[in-house]
Amino acid sequence: MPIGASGDVNALPGNQAFPSADIGPDGTIYVVYQDNRSGDYDLFLAKSTDGGVTFNDPAEHLLVYNDGAATTFQGQPSIDVDSSGTIHIAFVAAMAYILYYTYSTDGGLTFSPLEMISDAPIGTQNVAQYPSIRVDDVSASQSWLDLRGDTCSPKR
Repeated sequence: MPIGASGDVNALPGNQAFPSADIGPDGTIYVVYQDNRSGDYDLFLAKSTDGGVTFNDPAEHLLVYNDGAATTFQGQPSIDVDSSGTIHIAFVAAMAYILYYTYSTDGGLTFSPLEMISDAPIGTQNVAQYPSIRVDDVSASQSWLDLRGDTCSPKR
């Protein structure tokens, strides 16, 4: 994307936050973000194939994850796209802030079953926050802020 080029990813009313972007090997820009258009925060994926000048219609943004409950939270996503075009996403979910991982091999049309990454006991509050994911052709590395025991120690 040329410096200075910009396009709205989502102009719908509501609260969209924590965008994370990466560029696939074919030049497609992917932006994953949290959005409360349904009353709770879910994760959506937007795409641009013209260098970020425009993005697909927000009503057509792909739902990455929604647990179906109207009172839970899925957010703080991090995205990385590997050299084969596989989209990798890490995010926190539920009110216990557990870290999850999912991936898509079809441009975000479908996602793999969730893998729980953080090892916090169920019911522990505000444990995993602000995940970051990076991938290469061999592995995926994730890091996040781990708040167990009231300490601010990074965990990976």
